[in-house]
Amino acid sequence: MSSQNPDFSRRRLLQGSGAAVAAAFGGPIAALATRIAEASVAPSCQAATASGLIDSPYGPTAPVADLSTGLPLIELPPGFSYKSYGWTGDTMSDGLVTPGAHDGMGVVVSRRVGRSQEIILVRNHERSTSSNAANIVGAGRSSVSKYDTGTTGGVYQIGGNTNLVWRDGNWVGSFASLGGLNRPCAGGATTWGSWLSNEEIRSNNVSSTGKRHGYIFEVPADISVRAANPEPIVAMGRMAHEASALDPETGYWYLTEDQGNANTL
Repeated sequence: MSSQNPDFSRRRLLQGSGAAVAAAFGGPIAALATRIAEASVAPSCQAATASGLIDSPYGPTAPVADLSTGLPLIELPPGFSYKSYGWTGDTMSDGLVTPGAHDGMGVVVSRRVGRSQEIILVRNHERSTSSNAANIVGAGRSSVSKYDTGTTGGVYQIGGNTNLVWRDGNWVGSFASLGGLNRPCAGGATTWGSWLSNEEIRSNNVSSTGKRHGYIFEVPADISVRAANPEPIVAMGRMAHEASALDPETGYWYLTEDQGNANTL
């Protein structure tokens, strides 16, 4: 995963080499730690200032009704419109109910399908635990991969992911793609058509299945072609993950943490 070779692929990320991943993370993280250390002993450093708000180049914004519900959910400039999809409780294409706690998401595929342009988005559902196994994302569907179907302290890990599909700007459908996670908060899109779903928890408790949480999981665009891998990418660390992003020029994968204390870096 050297910065000399920008041809970064899924195989290289998932080949299980902790040393390779450490090499990719070591340089950037070490550099960041150095900058933090330098900042802590440089009292003359001035705090950065936030950029100011500017007027929209498309004109003033105002509440606009959602074309799906009629509700004025967001403000837009004149001439713009929008539709909402995938509300909590809506029935998905696979017959399952859309989970709640919508969170991090990203478009992982944009491709031609015949004469149409199709995009696929993967979305996190930052759900934590429940005493009811039926609340696990993808429950009742053996085709949906699940990391943990056991209990920890009498509760199940119920978070997970759903995939949403549009074609030529028109809604096609949605389906559950990964379940059995705990607080999958954010993540990041890969360059090979998948999403890395990040658990925002680091629990030392062991599930009845012998599994812990606080990992990153890969969710592909098409689970009918390649199911989500229910095993975590252990080499990417176990912590309270937040967002992540791949630099295609270097192959470095940057991770952020939501642990509440930057000094833990």
